[in-house]
Amino acid sequence: MIKAASTKATEATPMHCAPTRYGATLLPMQKSGRRLRSFVWYCVTSPLQPFTWQLVVFHALHVLLAILSCPLVLVGTVASIALVPLCCLGLVVAKLLMRLVSYLTQLDVYLHNCATRRGSDCLLLEEDRDPYCRDRTRLATVSQASICLVGYYLLLKPPLALVCSLGALGVFGLSVATIAAPFVQSLQFEGVLLVGPPDAGTRLSMVMLGLLRLYVAVFLLHVSASCINATTKLVTSQYIDATSLGLAKADLASRGLIQGQQTMFYSTVL
Repeated sequence: MIKAASTKATEATPMHCAPTRYGATLLPMQKSGRRLRSFVWYCVTSPLQPFTWQLVVFHALHVLLAILSCPLVLVGTVASIALVPLCCLGLVVAKLLMRLVSYLTQLDVYLHNCATRRGSDCLLLEEDRDPYCRDRTRLATVSQASICLVGYYLLLKPPLALVCSLGALGVFGLSVATIAAPFVQSLQFEGVLLVGPPDAGTRLSMVMLGLLRLYVAVFLLHVSASCINATTKLVTSQYIDATSLGLAKADLASRGLIQGQQTMFYSTVL
C-alpha cells in the first residue's frame, strides 16, 4: 500500500529583514507567536466563524446519513441472509447490498472532506485516486472488507451519530434558545402563557449563560467532528488505500520552485 502526502518548505536562504509576503521566512518564536494569536482569535470569534456553521451542517447531514443508512443496510442484510436457500436470489440481494455500502462509503468520504479545515488532510475521492492505489470496486463484491463495513453502518454509525452529532447539535440549539429567550416578550399556546416577559436582571444573566453554553457547544461541535472524521478515516483507510493527500494537491508539472517555495512529494510504502 502506498500513501502519498505533501509538505512545503521555504527557500534555503531566509531573509529575516524582508516582509513575509516577499518570500522571507519567520523565526520559530515568531511562528509560534503568530499561531498562538491566530488560535486565540479563532477561539474568541468561533461562534461567528464560517467553519463553525459548516460543522452544524456537517452534523445535521451526518445524523441524516446515519438515519437512512442503518435501516437500509439492516433490511438488505436480513433479506440476503433470508434468501440464502434461494442461492441466486440471495447472491443478487447481497450484491445490491454491497453496492449500497459502497455508495454510503463515498458519501461518508464527502462528509469527511466537508468538515476538514484548510491545510489539513482530506480523503481521496474516486476521481482523485492515486494511480498506484488498489481498485475500490472490491467494495461492491462480497468480501471481508465489505462485510466489516456493513457492521460499521449497523453497529457503530448510529450510536456515533446519536452521541456526537445529535448531542452537539442539541447543546448548540439549547444555547441559541437561551440567548434568544430574553428577547421574547411572551410565549402562549392555546391561550396559556408559557413564558412571560423577563426583567432586566434576568435578561443579562440569561444572555451570559447562553453565551457560555454557546462556546461549550462550539467546542463540542469541533471535538465531535474530529472524532467522527477520525473514525471515518480509520474505517475507510482499509478500503481507500491512499488515505490522505493535501487539499492543495499539485500535479507533476508544478513540482519545483514557485515564488520562493518548494513543494516536496514523498511516498511511504507500507
